[in-house]
Amino acid sequence: MEMNELDQLQAQVNDQMPQAGSEAQMLDQMKTEMGKINPQQKQEAAQALMEIQKIIEQMIAAGATEEEIQAFLAEMGISIEELELAEQMLGL
Repeated sequence: MEMNELDQLQAQVNDQMPQAGSEAQMLDQMKTEMGKINPQQKQEAAQALMEIQKIIEQMIAAGATEEEIQAFLAEMGISIEELELAEQMLGL
């Protein structure tokens, strides 16, 4: 997948992500948002998250620190907590 396509998919994921609040509030908001998107959008979001997971796995294998991983996720516009919640919501 090209980075441009990954960026577009990540933007779609970010549009579904809550911007602030407690984890419980984020989870509730994500459940509400997930109910609004169609199966194709869910699949695209799942694919984007799987790409992010693969990159993180590669970073870990290459010896990346937690700070480097957090910086990568920040560039993608998502926190570790948001990533974990999205994975839970999408069943990844």
